[in-house]
Amino acid sequence: MQFLTSCTNRSDWQSTLRQAESIEKREDYKESRKLYEQAIEQAKSSGVADLELNSAYIELARVCQLEGDHETARNVIDAALERSRKTCGENSPRLASLLRASAELHYKQHDLEQAEAQARQLLTIEKSEPDPDKMALIDTINLIISAACARDRCIDTEPLVKEQLELRRQLYGSEHPQVAVSFALMGEIAEKKGRLKEAISYYEKALAIRQKNQRQLVDGTRKKIEQLRAEILKSGMH
Repeated sequence: MQFLTSCTNRSDWQSTLRQAESIEKREDYKESRKLYEQAIEQAKSSGVADLELNSAYIELARVCQLEGDHETARNVIDAALERSRKTCGENSPRLASLLRASAELHYKQHDLEQAEAQARQLLTIEKSEPDPDKMALIDTINLIISAACARDRCIDTEPLVKEQLELRRQLYGSEHPQVAVSFALMGEIAEKKGRLKEAISYYEKALAIRQKNQRQLVDGTRKKIEQLRAEILKSGMH
């Protein structure tokens, strides 16, 4: 009889969770938040482990953000992450989803140093997996680059930009717009480091892709190449 009660309780909280998700899609964030909180309490009362609730905590935090309650969102993620660390260890793959949510939240709240630090920890965890998810790696690297560039440290991310470029090639093919984005960023970094000929080479590769599928970016990329060629002529570089 206890087994039936446990199953029923489990079904109850999962049903409430589905209701919360459905109402969130209707953008009724206040009611959705109440249901996420209710689902978590139902789960806890029926003995569900916190680790099984990480996705629910992430959903609750997101709804809190949508309501503008960033402090509660931060507290929800921090508490869930701390519990998971104590249970699983600092570098467990089970921390991945929470680390991503936490890093993204730090980024949105302009805590860029912490966002980058947590994204780098996430990248280490993801790379330790036997068969890393390339899409997840690309997204995590993008978060690191974004946080670094927002702190005017783009040039420090050159190895990661190269890694992301190769991942995008593998995942999307050599002529995908995201590959052009990586080439353009490599060009920007090379330019900032004074390697103008190398920068031109990267921008030309971005241009070749954009001429096929991103016509709106062609003129800007071409002007950048012309600008760098003029700088080289003016400086007498060969």
